[in-house]
Amino acid sequence: MTAPGSDFEDLIILEDQVLPVNKFGWLSGAQFVIGLISALLFLGAAVLGGLVLLLGDQAAGGVPPVPEALSSWLLIAGLGFGGLLTLPSTYFAGLKLLGKESREAGSWVLITRISAFFPILIWLGYQVQTGPAWSKALLPLLHILTNGLILVWVWNLAYRNLPGGSAQRRWGFFSAGLTVIPLISFLIEILILLFLGLVWVVALQTQPGFQDQLLLLVEQLQTGDPNLEMIQNSLEGFINRPGLILTGFIYLALLVPLVEETLKPVLIWLLFNRKPEPRDGFLLGAASGAGYALFENLTIGASADIWTVVIFTRLGTVALHILTSGIVGWGIASAITEKKYLRLGGAFLAAVVLHGVWNGLNIFTALAELPALSEGLGGFWSYFADYANVGLVILALGSFGGLFRANSWFSRDIITQSPAESEVEWKSLNS
Repeated sequence: MTAPGSDFEDLIILEDQVLPVNKFGWLSGAQFVIGLISALLFLGAAVLGGLVLLLGDQAAGGVPPVPEALSSWLLIAGLGFGGLLTLPSTYFAGLKLLGKESREAGSWVLITRISAFFPILIWLGYQVQTGPAWSKALLPLLHILTNGLILVWVWNLAYRNLPGGSAQRRWGFFSAGLTVIPLISFLIEILILLFLGLVWVVALQTQPGFQDQLLLLVEQLQTGDPNLEMIQNSLEGFINRPGLILTGFIYLALLVPLVEETLKPVLIWLLFNRKPEPRDGFLLGAASGAGYALFENLTIGASADIWTVVIFTRLGTVALHILTSGIVGWGIASAITEKKYLRLGGAFLAAVVLHGVWNGLNIFTALAELPALSEGLGGFWSYFADYANVGLVILALGSFGGLFRANSWFSRDIITQSPAESEVEWKSLNS
């Protein structure tokens, strides 16, 4: 058995012979082009954003950045880091187009060993966050390094002791999860949100006094010195409606998980003619989920004033994204190779439920911080919101355990293979 970073050609067994599968050049070509465009867009956005912030700092006389400006620097650093991480996918796809082999075992093993030290980086980040103003210039660097090592450490829980497969394919799925899939997912989610908002606007038009309240709120926002207390009371009047809270819950805890769990491992369907093993589906789905989780951490998690808190809370999110995407990938590969469509349905349902419960608990945690809204939930649900964070911790630990359990299961499956299957596996890993 070799390290997860080892590369090997795809194989099929035909009359006890091991034959290489013909590669589809258009897949490698598409991977190369999309990876190159993604790298240029991400790096270009980072450079442009950095120039804008530098000019803004000069105009302000070079004063230490306020938390909002520092958060912008975190976002820019994350975009640049994401652009760099799309280059391996482009590189390996280019090698494939040139007919050359790609191997990366040594570098992956080294990075996984280094990733265990991510708690030290979190501690350093906390020291910087609470330290003198000059030290905060280090936070963008710590932001990308810490999130990168956390991702590798969690991702390796799924990959360790298993054949890593094609480096090109693994980096391709990771890059797609980091760039294209979040873009498509967010666009769909925005369209759904706009539709729900339009439905609510139409519904509220029928309620007496709604237009007067809306005009009053607009007038308050347009004044040169708005009364924040009046604006807050007006907003609570709009938001504190049971139907509106329920709609938000349905959107975040049901519709968003449906969209994301459908899209994260969707590229596995492109391997239909190659008949991926269920284990390969899990690993490729996990790779896409890892990219998706990193994108969220580098962008949504770019909050300088609460950086340490965000890093800790999103540890569970990384594990959840990798686990759920891996589960659906396992179901897709099972349906493709073994015609087990019920397994695919069960895997998708399990992933959506896990993701939905996670989002739902986050909603209750947020409501607990807003007494005006949490009181409107009623006695039981208001009490439940106070302890929703406990459920998040339990679900996060369960996600880590799920990755460990899945890895152990697939490892035992390899060990219990017949001698002939083991020989083919060994040849494929060491070719």
